[in-house]
Amino acid sequence: MSLAEEIAELSTEMQQEVADFMGYLRQKKVRQERTGAVERSLKAAEGFHGLGAEIWQDTDPDQYVADLRADW
Repeated sequence: MSLAEEIAELSTEMQQEVADFMGYLRQKKVRQERTGAVERSLKAAEGFHGLGAEIWQDTDPDQYVADLRADW
């Protein structure tokens, strides 16, 4: 018997509880994926922090933005 068949045999109230729990599990998975992505981004930023400071120390931020806009 498949999971769908087993769920179909449950009462309406139990089916709703199963649906609610599945929704909770999906939300939990999304939160975990987002948390993992944020942690990876932070680690990458930490790794490039020193390098970025060296690269950008002689750069005028306003000129950089103006150059980007001109290229766009």
